[in-house]
Amino acid sequence: MAKPCEAEGRQRGVVVQTWSGTRNNKVICDLRNHFDVRHCVRVENLRLYPAKVECKGDITTDANILEFYSSNFKSYTATSWQASIKALGMGLPYTFSPCVLRPVGAANGTEIIVTEVVIEWYQPGKKQSVSLNIAVSA
Repeated sequence: MAKPCEAEGRQRGVVVQTWSGTRNNKVICDLRNHFDVRHCVRVENLRLYPAKVECKGDITTDANILEFYSSNFKSYTATSWQASIKALGMGLPYTFSPCVLRPVGAANGTEIIVTEVVIEWYQPGKKQSVSLNIAVSA
């Protein structure tokens, strides 16, 4: 059974997984006593054609318990990040993990992170989107 901080979605031609945890796939749902916990999104193109992938993560609740942070990634705010890849080949999973998730102050509770992925194949010109939610605590 999946933990509340991981989710998987499928559409024709694409598999998307999202989780909070480490880059080596360790899932961590509670940020207390953990450092370098990231919001990760893995996209796998199942079609024969390369695809453009646009990905974004949003903290959608107003609890102000968690925030995104990155010292070298520019396309983020405390509650949102976005990234893309121009030519994802077939069968080569790509993992977006540009931002660390960190608690804000001493607040405790759970926040919802929404992941939106849009994949567009150059040939035959088709597009799919996947939206997933995970819950992360601090």
